[in-house]
Amino acid sequence: MSRPLLVFLLLTSLACARTPPRAPVAAAPQLPAPAESPTLAEAAKGAQLFQKYCALCHGKLAEGYAADNAPSMVSRTFRETATTEFLRTSIARGRPGTAMAAYAQEVGGPLSATDIDCIIGYTRRIAPPQPAPPTVALLETKGFGAVGRGQTLYMTHCASCHGWSTQRGTALHLFNPQLLASVKDSFLRYAIQNGRPGTKMEPWTGKLTPQQIDDVIAYLRSMATSVPPSPPVPWHAPLPVAPTTTAFAAPPLGLESAPVLTGPIVINPNGKQADLKMKDERIVPMQEVADALKNKRRIVIVDARAPSDFLRLHVTGAVSVPYYDPKELDKIPNDGTWVIAYCACPHHASGVIVDELRKRQFKNTAVLDEGIFAWQHAKHPVVEAPQQAPTPAPPPPVAPPAHVPK
Repeated sequence: MSRPLLVFLLLTSLACARTPPRAPVAAAPQLPAPAESPTLAEAAKGAQLFQKYCALCHGKLAEGYAADNAPSMVSRTFRETATTEFLRTSIARGRPGTAMAAYAQEVGGPLSATDIDCIIGYTRRIAPPQPAPPTVALLETKGFGAVGRGQTLYMTHCASCHGWSTQRGTALHLFNPQLLASVKDSFLRYAIQNGRPGTKMEPWTGKLTPQQIDDVIAYLRSMATSVPPSPPVPWHAPLPVAPTTTAFAAPPLGLESAPVLTGPIVINPNGKQADLKMKDERIVPMQEVADALKNKRRIVIVDARAPSDFLRLHVTGAVSVPYYDPKELDKIPNDGTWVIAYCACPHHASGVIVDELRKRQFKNTAVLDEGIFAWQHAKHPVVEAPQQAPTPAPPPPVAPPAHVPK
């Protein structure tokens, strides 16, 4: 192991150890012990993987909220209830409709099952689980909630941060189908009771009665929908050298990274150059790009998200170059053609791509303002996989409506 990496692991462990433990408001469920404690080598690999794939949104020390409401993974109450299986599912399957991509290789992501366990092992080292007496049965059967009362309570106390079914807020979107499918009522109840120390999520014990918390959970459960299927992965070859062709290839044996999904690199290769106006020398408004496409201007659009997200939804004509693997950018023609990058953050992952392009001396580069979900909601052209759930409007939220239909 390299000396800098060992120092990094020691520093992160010390940083998390400085936070004194606080007694929980209510007992947490007992965490199942991992099958094996991660070795130092596994945790070191996990540290490298975490910094490459996760830190952009979850923060370098997993403290959360570095981009797009990515939650803290080191908050005490999260560690008390987030089981290893929950973390595996969250990383592997992601949260469709948000910036949290599915990172498992079998759905188009870059990580093997071993890689995912190494990341979990690393987070367990810097922020060990804090098990409490087993009270799952008590938390699961505490009471029966009323959906109608829960909706009123949710819109009064929760919607301003968490949004509602059709609108994301400034905190975790609680209506996400994959989230609701992967957590128990005890997980939700414990989070509401105890909050998330170190974040804006305050504890609601004493502010809501146990029955009211049950009502909120009943409302959330009533809004659960089926998890949209993962699109099949068409294993493509890397970006073709010729800007108007696409190559396909079977996945190589022993594949260690996700495929790069491509189409023609340049949109409207025979069109005039786009004339785009940036703001802050970095960001281009959506309408500018939409008008360039409508007017058949020559342009390149890069999807900076994981290929698993690209498969679900992407801007028509875009090519996939993930923020964590920008080597394919060298195959984009550097001839003054505008190159626009987008993501769901909405400016972080795409910003990484723009920085890389500028290092390569590309003249005209910009981040698409507001990201892919705002683009979709503005009804600009997209390619969407079949059977996908409607995407909630991206944050920031507007004033909630007086009534939210079930």
